[in-house]
Amino acid sequence: MAITIVGLGPGNGRLLTRAAWDLLTSANVVYLRTQRHPAVDDLPDSVQRVSFDHIYDTAEKFEDVYQQIVSEL
Repeated sequence: MAITIVGLGPGNGRLLTRAAWDLLTSANVVYLRTQRHPAVDDLPDSVQRVSFDHIYDTAEKFEDVYQQIVSEL
């Protein structure tokens, strides 16, 4: 499985590059570091999303967050 990392930019979906938007809207699944980002609200409902907010909400140390995300992926 290939993983493509795309930054969501500084604001809503209109601020994404066309290439980023095309990748996000054509992906089978979009894994989100957090769903608490304005660009996420602009994604079509057809885009399947998996958020890692539960890791941020429960991790004791911020340093552990990314390792836990990698483990889940």
